[in-house]
Amino acid sequence: MAEIDTPQVLAVLQPIWGEIPETASRVRQRMAAVFDWARAAKIRSAPNPSAWKDCLDTLLPNTEKLRKTTGRARKHHPALPVAEVPRLMADLASREASSACALRFTILTAARSGEVRLAKWDEIDMKARIWSLSAERMKAEKPHSVPLSDAAMDLLMILQRDNRAGLVFPNSKGVELSDMALSTLLKDAHVADLVRGGIGYNDPERDRIATPHGTARSSFKDWARQGGRFPDEWSEPALAHVNSDQTRTAYARNELLEERRGMMEAWGSYCAPVRTSDV
Repeated sequence: MAEIDTPQVLAVLQPIWGEIPETASRVRQRMAAVFDWARAAKIRSAPNPSAWKDCLDTLLPNTEKLRKTTGRARKHHPALPVAEVPRLMADLASREASSACALRFTILTAARSGEVRLAKWDEIDMKARIWSLSAERMKAEKPHSVPLSDAAMDLLMILQRDNRAGLVFPNSKGVELSDMALSTLLKDAHVADLVRGGIGYNDPERDRIATPHGTARSSFKDWARQGGRFPDEWSEPALAHVNSDQTRTAYARNELLEERRGMMEAWGSYCAPVRTSDV
């Protein structure tokens, strides 16, 4: 670990950087995390050879630009139509599994499933109604705060907090849910709804079963945009998207927490119009 330098890192990344930029970017992030750990553990004293800023950003092209020039644009995850989200949420509310609670919370917070699966109680301030995620927990490697709606708070209030790992949504063994738990649940719910004579939980444009990621994030974004309900300057920070537009970045520097609180409250009311505490 102490001897590896940027040329060795480039030897790994360059063959895939232009071919599969999304995967290559994730490989770089994971490598950087390992080197950060090595530095913290005093195994390495030299700078991180996988760091993007002031290191690889001068040697490799930006992956977003690569996607545009090579036609490898990021594929959107199948998402449930906005009008169908409350029906799914009611279905999930009838299930006691931790994965069902996790998927509900993922949708209510417009979060990534990995962020929710690894959520811990010490990240959540129940009094301030804020879920705070560290930079290490975020895809963009920047801290993120999520204002919690009444619906999200009601869900948290019914959960047990006695697992040793401190996880908000542990599995039956008390450890984190698998990375397939939420998608498997949604597929099972889709099949069960079809058996009941329903229409399932499909993305009609792609003719595929909706995914947790698409439903939690794309459906939320579509809802926010409908009729100009909420501006992108509010919904983009809610999704923890990093915007290259300097004006928007400056505008959203404080994360617009209070504005987003009202937006997430409206989203929670739309998703779960009947509060758990009222049932």
